[in-house]
Amino acid sequence: MLFSGPGIFGALLKGVMWLIVVKYSFESLKATVGGNLTPPISGKTISQDFYQVFKQFGIYVAIFIAFGWIGTKVGFAVGFAFLIVALFFVPSMVILLVTTRRLIHALNPVIFVGLSLRIGWAYFLVNFFLILLASAPTYLTQYFTKFLTPDLQLMLSGFAKSFYTIVSYHLMGYVILQYSEKIGYQVDYEDFQDPSAEDYESEDADPDAIVLSEVAPLLQDGKLDEAISVIKKSIQQQPIWGVELSERYYNLLKMRKRKAELVAHGVNHLDMLAEKNQKNKAVAVFSECHKLDNDFLPPADPLFKVAGWLNETGKTKAAVAVYNLIVKPYPENSLVPKAYSRIAQIFNDRVMNTEKAKKVLSVIKTKKLGVEPSLKAGY
Repeated sequence: MLFSGPGIFGALLKGVMWLIVVKYSFESLKATVGGNLTPPISGKTISQDFYQVFKQFGIYVAIFIAFGWIGTKVGFAVGFAFLIVALFFVPSMVILLVTTRRLIHALNPVIFVGLSLRIGWAYFLVNFFLILLASAPTYLTQYFTKFLTPDLQLMLSGFAKSFYTIVSYHLMGYVILQYSEKIGYQVDYEDFQDPSAEDYESEDADPDAIVLSEVAPLLQDGKLDEAISVIKKSIQQQPIWGVELSERYYNLLKMRKRKAELVAHGVNHLDMLAEKNQKNKAVAVFSECHKLDNDFLPPADPLFKVAGWLNETGKTKAAVAVYNLIVKPYPENSLVPKAYSRIAQIFNDRVMNTEKAKKVLSVIKTKKLGVEPSLKAGY
């Protein structure tokens, strides 16, 4: 409302504010995918990964370039028909952009059409709701804001466009969450957070607090080896309880280049990070420890999570390699069939190698029949 007047300055500010709204909407979508019902309100929301917003705009730019080219070469009627069909698949493209983080994948007709077919009739229902949400601001402007002053009309119209944009992205996030298996996107249901839940844990109840208080002055004086000794002595009496002390110990071992101790503690530290769903840190710890020791082998549960998180970030080859770490050392673990299934999904949805996906799935069948599989389910 304040910058609604003519001029390049007001136009630029409105453009920046709209970018922020789209970025927040995108973060809302990602939060919904993880089952997090808490609004993602923080400085990081609008300061990190802003290029994802431009990737979204890249979808629309590509569609309208294709529309212009088809309209010029074939005719406006055919171009308009193409535009309608393309806009119908935009939700599928946005979902692919979130799950793969790759614009090329999102614009691949084979992939986004196949994704829509896997979701099924619900995809048509999603489009119907998105049309309703997109038309809501216009409805308000036409039937309600005419009773308001011009300034209030501008304010309500701008609020409605922002609000319904956020709701639309929230809806697409819920589609990914509900149809994650069909989409091929791993959801960790431990991530679910209830904004009404209260945290009754206090720092006083943390058994690691005493050790941290002893270590703090040693770190200030630069006595890293002594700090390590204090933590090692406490571990002999009771295991590390919280992530903070575990991470402090891990970083100290890394700084002092105590490789053997680092790898040994890395198993427990990774398990703790995975349990707390600290994705980036867990992936980093696994990569560091595995680089130091090729025989580094955490339990199956954290490995399964790390593989899923690698797959989320587009590191499909690394994800398959980690899934294979579950398959061989833990043949009787209940996660083995799921690991094979994830590998098959990667080959089918990301690598576009259907035949390889079928071979991987056949391994599950042979294992259930008690036959030792000869297929190496990797790249």
